[in-house]
Amino acid sequence: MKSDINLVLVSSPKRIHIGIFVILALIVLLTFAILIPIQHRNKLITEYQRLTRELESNTHINNYYLGLERYSRNLSRKIEILDLVSSKHGNIARLFNKINASISPSIEITEVSITGNVVTIRGTAYRDEDIANIMMKLQDGENIIEVKVREITLEKKNLRRVFELNCISVVNEPSLDGVLFDDHNTNLSGLGGEDN
Repeated sequence: MKSDINLVLVSSPKRIHIGIFVILALIVLLTFAILIPIQHRNKLITEYQRLTRELESNTHINNYYLGLERYSRNLSRKIEILDLVSSKHGNIARLFNKINASISPSIEITEVSITGNVVTIRGTAYRDEDIANIMMKLQDGENIIEVKVREITLEKKNLRRVFELNCISVVNEPSLDGVLFDDHNTNLSGLGGEDN
């Protein structure tokens, strides 16, 4: 019987060791079973945050690029308008030179206005012949196609004739539609604070 007890005692510590080993193995397996998904979840969260930052950066770059593109189109349009106004400015200057050269000393011009291709000249003269001379001189050039008398009245106080002439000219005011577009809507905050 003693030998049976020894066997039971000897096998009992082995069982305890095996039980402890199995329990430790189960604890390790459970720890890995819990830690691996947590670690994987943390990696996914880190990757998500990195991709979100990268996407925000790309969105900012894309918005900046679109802002630059709008700004470039606006500048191109302004350059076109300035070129058009500059070319028309020379024509208008020649037209005013022609009007100035057509005026005799006895005529006083009170107003010159341009609407489209119609130039309206208002002034006073002592004689009807002076008005006829200015009309002939104006129509004699290349900038004015036709001159019409719109109105002639007699100013009784000074005995001067008040006249209004309409001249059809080849000088058209440039179309400035869209010149005053909204530049402040173009957001160029990334250009060092420029906000044109």
